[in-house]
Amino acid sequence: MIQEANNVRPRLTIQKDDQQVQRPRDFDHLKEKLDDEVKRLRRIGPAAWTNYQVLTLDRLLIDFLPIEDLKARAKSSLADLAEYAEGDAFSYDVRLFSEWENTINKDIDDCTGEKDKQDCIANKLRADLRSLLEHVANYESNWAQGKTIVHGIRICGSAAVLAFLFMGLLAAIYDPPNPASPFWSQFGILQWGFLGSAGALTSVLHGLRDSDDVEVGNTRGVQVLWRTVLGATLGFVAGILIFSILAGGLIAAGSAVPDLADIKSKDVYLSIVWAVSAGMGFETVFQRVRSVVAS
Repeated sequence: MIQEANNVRPRLTIQKDDQQVQRPRDFDHLKEKLDDEVKRLRRIGPAAWTNYQVLTLDRLLIDFLPIEDLKARAKSSLADLAEYAEGDAFSYDVRLFSEWENTINKDIDDCTGEKDKQDCIANKLRADLRSLLEHVANYESNWAQGKTIVHGIRICGSAAVLAFLFMGLLAAIYDPPNPASPFWSQFGILQWGFLGSAGALTSVLHGLRDSDDVEVGNTRGVQVLWRTVLGATLGFVAGILIFSILAGGLIAAGSAVPDLADIKSKDVYLSIVWAVSAGMGFETVFQRVRSVVAS
């Protein structure tokens, strides 16, 4: 694009009233703006040439495109947007793409007649193409940001789940259930809390399975991050709460309920199931209640 900016020429030269008229009419002024933008990009260096940084240059070049090149560029930009609208891996609104497609195609179809007339009619196509370039850049930015957030949460969340599981099972691994040993040294309230945190984070990661990366990058990034952080806390509270309920005798011990007063190997394994399930269930219920209240 920088090379193209250095070599721009008037997009159209016509003979009118014994004079040559160039388009764009304010060619010198637009060329000056183009040169200033190239200087700015060279000043910030290639490492800073993000889509947003080069977007201004890309939009300025539209004024110098001949009509056929302009049509080709509009179709190319529309094809870039179509990749997001037609794939299952993305979440672009197909209706919005149809609106853009109809608008651009109508602008292209309207560009008929003599070259001078086409050039005047094409001003609308140039304006819509500038908006389309910005729209695509915004969408790609939100998608990339959301993908980065979700990817980071998945990696860090998976590592945190393994860490909480290890902390929760540490007592049972290094101090196997022994009737002669005190219960608190084998599988106590902290272990239940850690396993509850592991369960809650697992629920959060499962919720990110069908996440909308664009929406996360656009509006819900902070919410998703806070949900992950709060998930560990809610799970810890859920583990302690269910432990207290069982230890207090509010739920009687049985075949599927661990006996915390006389713990055996079976009770340790049941405790793991109860603690993790409590964390998953508590976090899920909390998020549903919060969604209902917010709506």
